Parts: sequence; C-alpha cells; structure tokens
Amino acid sequence: MWSPLNVLTHFSPCVGLSKPDDLLKKCKEYGHTTCAITDNCTLSGTVDFIDKAKKHGVKPIIGTRFGETIVLAKNYQGWLNLIKMTSNKNILEYQGDKSLIAITPDDYTEESLNILRDNFDQIYTFI
Repeated sequence: MWSPLNVLTHFSPCVGLSKPDDLLKKCKEYGHTTCAITDNCTLSGTVDFIDKAKKHGVKPIIGTRFGETIVLAKNYQGWLNLIKMTSNKNILEYQGDKSLIAITPDDYTEESLNILRDNFDQIYTFI
C-alpha cells in the first residue's frame, strides 16, 4: 500500500498548509495506514502529529527535510538523531547508528551519496 512520505504541514512556513487533523482525516479517507510529515529543517509539529495520528488510527512516521533530502526516523533512536540533526542543520556531518532513512534526488554528487551511504541505514534516490 502506498503511504505519503513527503508531506509539509503548516510548520513549514510559505510552503506547507496541511494541519495534522485535516491531513490525517484525508489519510483515513484514502485508506492510508501510515503517513509521514517532513517539514523543512524542523520537528515542531511532530508531537501534535503523533498524538493526532494515534487518535485517527494512522501510524505516524517522523521525518524532516534538508533541502531536497528527506530523512525519516526508523525508531525512537532515529527520532533522537533527527533532533540532533535539526539542531546543527547539516546531514552530511551526521555520524549515526543507522536508525534513519534518507530519500534524496539522484543528481547528488557521488561524494555526497557516499557520505550518506556511510551514515544512513537505507538511501533511496528519486528523479
């Protein structure tokens, strides 16, 4: 089943308009069992999103965006690592424990992709 993994909420000023309640109602309407929010360099809406997702019966996936790269937490340790990453705003300096997944455009330099491969459990590219 398809799940939305790149959703910007109203916590991404000027680009995101979705409010967690409205977003999760649509997820239920379309039959999605999971949904991720990936606001720009912030985790401000995640606690509210998690609480509301539980009420709507949707599994929340927490993530953020750094430029065009989306980073998703696999577990609680991933959540803690996302907090660290958003504090220093640089994913290429991240030295992690493989608790995060990165989704990045395929036009990244090979050097950047190698750094991401060394530090993330899974790397996916898109066109």
